[in-house]
Amino acid sequence: MTKNSSNFKISVLQTNCRNCSLSSLCLPKDLVGAEIKELETIVSQLPPINKHGHIFNQGDKFTSLYVIRSGCVKKYQIDADGNEQVIGFSMPGELLGIDAIGTGKYMSSAEALDTTSFCHLQYSKFEDLCQSIPGLIKHILKMAGQELVAEHDIHKAISQKSIDERVAVFFTSLSTRLKILGYSGSEFNLPMSRHDIANFLGMQPETFSRSLKKLVTDDLIDVNLKHIKIKDLDNLRTLAGHCDTCPSSSKVING
Repeated sequence: MTKNSSNFKISVLQTNCRNCSLSSLCLPKDLVGAEIKELETIVSQLPPINKHGHIFNQGDKFTSLYVIRSGCVKKYQIDADGNEQVIGFSMPGELLGIDAIGTGKYMSSAEALDTTSFCHLQYSKFEDLCQSIPGLIKHILKMAGQELVAEHDIHKAISQKSIDERVAVFFTSLSTRLKILGYSGSEFNLPMSRHDIANFLGMQPETFSRSLKKLVTDDLIDVNLKHIKIKDLDNLRTLAGHCDTCPSSSKVING
């Protein structure tokens, strides 16, 4: 499989931060060699999690941060009535668990949508390391800030945009994130189900399917099961209101 096939996989990854192909995405860009070596001492790689396995569950005690190395993760919450609300999809290079730092408990569950590997950072050790590497704290604060912005944009997109606009926002955002990872942003396979996407965008699965058909009819995209081909990205962005990041669960920040 080539990297341009956009199956959300990264086939070859090094075992240390300095040589990892994702280091430019998840590490502060101003870290020097000695600081990266220190960081490597607290980073561990746990066995991959299979599809539908959980990295952590809502309400679990917060102990660690996780950086996705390959695969895709669904983040969701269960409300008081037992209903599931999908709040985002995380991809390689993105951080999981950051919203638990202030509360001491994970605020959502993180479920692997396919076989997923990740780096594990025990937070107590990470805190100690931040005393000697202030740049790490700055990086975490930036990522936490982006989480808040993304959450605001999600609610804005759901409350103010039409059905077709929300779907267009989802695909333009996904296209942008794939390009950042070095994949094709115009042709890719979806690891998430239509039901999960519809839940995330605040609509019924049948409504999402009708919107997909309309985008196909308008010659903006082609759909073959989970395979998506964006045929007219410019007009898709116009429909989305030029919002490439509204529904993304998180955005990569360097530095």
